[in-house]
Amino acid sequence: MIGACSNQMGKCIIYTSDKNIGRKKLLEIEKEKNELGIKTIKTVMSSQRDAIYFDDGEEWIVLNPYMGIRGYRWRKAYVDAKNTSVSDLQCNILPYGYMYSWERERYFNW
Repeated sequence: MIGACSNQMGKCIIYTSDKNIGRKKLLEIEKEKNELGIKTIKTVMSSQRDAIYFDDGEEWIVLNPYMGIRGYRWRKAYVDAKNTSVSDLQCNILPYGYMYSWERERYFNW
C-alpha cells in the first residue's frame, strides 16, 4: 500500500506520555514491518522527536497526548492504555482519527 500515511501531518501515531514506552513500541513496529519486507528509510531518535519512515509510505511518530498536539490527524494509531487519560483520549486523540483513520485505534501497555 504505497503512501498509506504519507500525505497528512501526523501520519501514524503512537500516543503515550512516557517517551521510553513510545520508543519501545516504535521499535517493535519497525521490527514487524522489516520482517514483512518493508524497509526502513529513515530513523530519528532525539530528545525532540522519535520517528521512523518506511518505504511503503508510512511515517510513525511518538506524541504525548496533551492539548498542544491537537490537529495531528492519523490513519493508524497506538494508544498507551496505562499512561493516557480518558480525557486525553476523548479530547486529543479520537477526534483526529474520526473520519480519517483507516483502522480503529489500538491499545497497548495494559
